[in-house]
Amino acid sequence: MEHQSIQSVVKSMLQQYESYGASKRTIENCRKGFCRPIIQYFVSRDSERYSSDILDQYLDMFKEKYEKGIIGSNYYSTVTRVVKLLKSVGDTGIADFSRAPVVRIYEPSSIHLQMVDEIIEINKVAKGSVKTISSKIRHIFCFIEQNQIKDEDVTDELFYRFIESVSNSNKGRMIEIMRAVSLTSEYLKSNGSLKLRTDFSLLPAKRSTIHMIPPYSQEEIKKIIEAIDLSTSIGKRDYAIIMLAFDTGLRGCDIVKLKLKDIDWENQTLTIIQKKTGFQIIQALNGVVLNALADYVLEARPDNGEKEVFLSASIPYKALSGSFSLNIIIEKYCRLAGVEKKARRSFHSIRRAFATELSLNGVRVDEIAEMLGHRQIRSSKPYLSYDRNQISFVAADFSEIPLTKGIYSKSWIHNVEE
Repeated sequence: MEHQSIQSVVKSMLQQYESYGASKRTIENCRKGFCRPIIQYFVSRDSERYSSDILDQYLDMFKEKYEKGIIGSNYYSTVTRVVKLLKSVGDTGIADFSRAPVVRIYEPSSIHLQMVDEIIEINKVAKGSVKTISSKIRHIFCFIEQNQIKDEDVTDELFYRFIESVSNSNKGRMIEIMRAVSLTSEYLKSNGSLKLRTDFSLLPAKRSTIHMIPPYSQEEIKKIIEAIDLSTSIGKRDYAIIMLAFDTGLRGCDIVKLKLKDIDWENQTLTIIQKKTGFQIIQALNGVVLNALADYVLEARPDNGEKEVFLSASIPYKALSGSFSLNIIIEKYCRLAGVEKKARRSFHSIRRAFATELSLNGVRVDEIAEMLGHRQIRSSKPYLSYDRNQISFVAADFSEIPLTKGIYSKSWIHNVEE
């Protein structure tokens, strides 16, 4: 369809998306978060006319960012889907909402498929792990079939060969691979494979590499905070979000779900049930953070009956949609402040800065785990970076910021006088 503008293609796609059943909130997020940047890209190319070639170039740009680790897989897949929808509308006038069919990579014989189900059932594999483990077991049976070996003739050596064959392509999945090997070998033993001797459950699997993502430095944090325009409603909101994150180390998913009732303004605490763990945590809030929250709630937050603290900046003023919205916020101020976008570093890195500062101030790992809301101490260790040049000066300590105004300034002055 020639001579149509990219704006008209976007408008048609969004209309069809709404007719397809997408909520108004989803439509608005798609329009602002994905379609608007695409239109701006067309303008930067001195073209407002629809072109599938320009959309391909736009997608190639994001593919490169994804491969370099600048953006995550979820964001990249969404960009890909939006581009696909726009191209289908631009080329045919009809949005293609179909998704690629799920194809099993490993499909052994029907007998072995039945065995896969039996192994999963006998071992009571948790529902959340069934998909992954069954895929690995199917892979094992495909390997057995490729080697033209009967089940009763399978040996330990064959399993070792299998492990070796998948080790390079499954570096981050070796724990699941070894579990599948252990479950499959034990099943075959109990069903007449007399040549199997090894207890593969005793063989440790090498864990995947933990990427140490640097937290924000003192200078970066100052630049980010200074880049926020506090004269605007959006600025007040974003300032409160970032200060809350720096002070508490809360996960982004808990910040966007934070409700007004969760804040005890008198006792200067907040109480939440963590989305990830289901555990309740109580966090003390200092005056600087409370003032930031109060300024937003009293002066900038739309009073439309929503329970969540942080709302979108445009009508219909709904709660922010997931941690993705927080990544957009931190990236915005990093860009305005000239702070480098390092690979894998996102809003979640504020939580890492919080943990690192606590560690460098002598707080024990078990106490850090409790403050982070982790169920196990070892969960906290990947959050700690011991480079003193890459720590946050504000996490759990705003003592360098003079509290001279705001609702909570009196409590600060009182504490200083004491």
